[in-house]
Amino acid sequence: MMITLSAMFVTSTNVNILSNSIKEQQKMSGEDSSEEDDTSEEDASEGGEDEYRLNNVCFLHNLEDLQLWCSSQNTSIIRHVSFPRSLKKLTLRNTYLRWEDMKTKIGSLPVLQVLKLKKNSFIGSKWKTFEEQFLNLKLLLIEDCDVERWITHDAHFPRLEHLHLRYAERLREIPLCMGDISTLQTIMLEDCSNAVMDSAQKIKDEQQECGNEDLQISVA
Repeated sequence: MMITLSAMFVTSTNVNILSNSIKEQQKMSGEDSSEEDDTSEEDASEGGEDEYRLNNVCFLHNLEDLQLWCSSQNTSIIRHVSFPRSLKKLTLRNTYLRWEDMKTKIGSLPVLQVLKLKKNSFIGSKWKTFEEQFLNLKLLLIEDCDVERWITHDAHFPRLEHLHLRYAERLREIPLCMGDISTLQTIMLEDCSNAVMDSAQKIKDEQQECGNEDLQISVA
């Protein structure tokens, strides 16, 4: 059974929706939630009821599609959230995570196929990726983030098919090694810097020289 959860963590009402979803799944799976309920009172008194409920998103073991939109007062809570390993699609906005969090929180999700990093989802000037991450990622969107240097290797995105960059005004370039990803089909650019567009064209030229005519570059 696939579960889709779209949550905007701006009000306590939305956090309650998340909490109720967790409890409903526990009932359907036959799990005893009494222990978690007993713990909730203690956690609520120490770190706040909202923090307890957000931390328990990892118990949604059938969750496949999750969208998190965060308000500025809840960013500290998001840093302590663990995502369920069942996720196939993840969209983040205003979560203000650090790029170092990507390795532990997201890159290791085994079946993640779609990752959309929207405005202020991650902060920091450098994103460095690692091996054995994003093993099944097919679509990556980076939108309106302040990253300047993207340090990666084609082996770090072994199944990537579509790379979308939107409002990437600070990014110095698309790593040229991205063109060496054998599964990559499209690079889509929207309102990006000239440097980003130049690097995309360089990737396409290099791939054509190697006989790869399939890679498409789209500029909007």
